[in-house]
Amino acid sequence: MSTLGKIFAVLILIFAVAVAVTNIVLFAQRTDWRGKYDEAVRAKEMADNNLRLETERYKKNLNSQNDEIARLNMAKDSLEDTLTIVRADKNQAEEREKQTEVKFEGLRAGYDKISRDLKTLIKRNEKLSADLITAEMQAASDRRAREVAEDEALRMSRERDRLADELKKANERLAKAELEIGKLRGETAKLLQLAEGAGEKIALPSAPPVPLIEGKVREVGDLPASLVVLNVGDDDGVYVGLRFIVYRGANYVGDVVVEQIFQDYSAARPISATLADIVKPGDDVSTKLGVEVPIAQAGS
Repeated sequence: MSTLGKIFAVLILIFAVAVAVTNIVLFAQRTDWRGKYDEAVRAKEMADNNLRLETERYKKNLNSQNDEIARLNMAKDSLEDTLTIVRADKNQAEEREKQTEVKFEGLRAGYDKISRDLKTLIKRNEKLSADLITAEMQAASDRRAREVAEDEALRMSRERDRLADELKKANERLAKAELEIGKLRGETAKLLQLAEGAGEKIALPSAPPVPLIEGKVREVGDLPASLVVLNVGDDDGVYVGLRFIVYRGANYVGDVVVEQIFQDYSAARPISATLADIVKPGDDVSTKLGVEVPIAQAGS
């Protein structure tokens, strides 16, 4: 700092000290120090009293606040205990919820399985119902067919009885005819002998040619009719009185004579009464002998 500056600072300091001294003097002249002191003492006492009262009030408030704090701490501890219990309950609830979800998932999976099984059972039930309806319809159809078959069997039984009667009568007529034929043959033989003795030749009419018809035995009727059903009929040229030879392989079985004609089959009577017990379904039949068998057996 320069000298001038130092001088200037000293002057300012001196001026400040002078102003302060002047103010002190003026204050001392204008102030009652004793009254001010007493007033200050009273003010101090009042201030001490107020301070004491305020301190007591503060202590009471502090005690009250301490009590409130203690109560709040107790409430806090209680709340913390409650919160701990609540948290534990929450954890248990969450655990139960998880278990419930697991059970629910299991139940839902079981429900889905039951639903699928139920749908499968419904489909099976529908199929069984349809099958039952079909079975009932089939049973009804079978009953109707059985009734028709029973009626047909009854009709065939009656027809068999009628045919048996007709066969019996036909056998009687055939026996008489054979006797007549025998007599006629005997008489014819005698006439031929007489004609030959007289030196005359008589030309006998030849029998019409027998058509070649081959077939099989379809079935053999029961006694007493003992009819043999052949698988050839009117469409094949079969006529009543046509004689068929029955053979099995290369073995001769016997002869049958046609008595009834139908469109595609015919009924023939065995020549001998025991032939019906020999003829079997599937045997071959022919109007002309097509196998090498003794011809003498044909008359047996």
